Amino acid sequence: MFKSHSKKRILILPGGGATGVTTVRVLEALEEKLGRPLSQLFDEIWAASVGSMMAAYLTEPRFGTSVRSAQQVGQLIRESFANPWSAWHCLDRLQSEIHPDLRLSDTVIPLKILTAKVKNFPKRESPVFGRFETQAIGLCSETSGDLSLVQAVRASCAVYPVMPAQRLRLDPQDLDGIVCIDSGCRVCTEPTLDPTRVFFEDLNEQASHSETPIQLFFISNGWARWSIQIQNSSIEVLNFDLDLSPRFQSLGPSQLGKRICSNLIGMGFTSISALDSWAKDAIYGKNWEVFQQMVRELRPVS
Repeated sequence: MFKSHSKKRILILPGGGATGVTTVRVLEALEEKLGRPLSQLFDEIWAASVGSMMAAYLTEPRFGTSVRSAQQVGQLIRESFANPWSAWHCLDRLQSEIHPDLRLSDTVIPLKILTAKVKNFPKRESPVFGRFETQAIGLCSETSGDLSLVQAVRASCAVYPVMPAQRLRLDPQDLDGIVCIDSGCRVCTEPTLDPTRVFFEDLNEQASHSETPIQLFFISNGWARWSIQIQNSSIEVLNFDLDLSPRFQSLGPSQLGKRICSNLIGMGFTSISALDSWAKDAIYGKNWEVFQQMVRELRPVS
């Protein structure tokens, strides 16, 4: 696919349930300003949870190498999280939209999807208060190219126990496979909704052996915000912060209040119009300069 830029550009889409509506609004605005599909503007996408849903929709080859526009993806995400019931069935909708035979290695540009491998998956122990642990792992074409794209996304979005855990066979010799759930599930280990934490180490290693500059375009929300210190001068971060954290404090500033509020928003208990409004406030308000910088960096060289 034609690329008119000399830098390696990576789009990073963190998780956060229905807050994905705000993330996709930023993508729509970028595509509208630049007049090209995102798959022509970026070389790779890293994604977690709802971000992996967006990434799959954006990079599924539909007719030859054509892909959905950000606006079409935005409509799918808004319908998927219109209310708690549709949010519960968002993966069924994805499975009806994405071709079942499409593999992770078939996408228009490479995807790296974050999920969490469950250690000693329990059969009877309480899934909420049990003691099983998780380990964040990445799914990509290099290590799991034959894996179905739908399976990879399901593994990244499996909010256990609301949604069933996914058993993946990444090694043909491993008949039992591994059990995966959403990396944001709070089970013993720290929840991880930022895919950068898992994929950045390899990227840092690549950057030290390459003369090609790398740009990371990260869209922060109240669930996952940029936190890595960049030491390599060839790696640049453009962080668009939707700053949803204050929205999570409507039940009070306590940690418990914020956690309950963020989960209610993530499960679809906030209207789509409100989520859209929050995103527009960030794009055309306090973060307008950051948005304009992203547009300038992504604008094709004539």
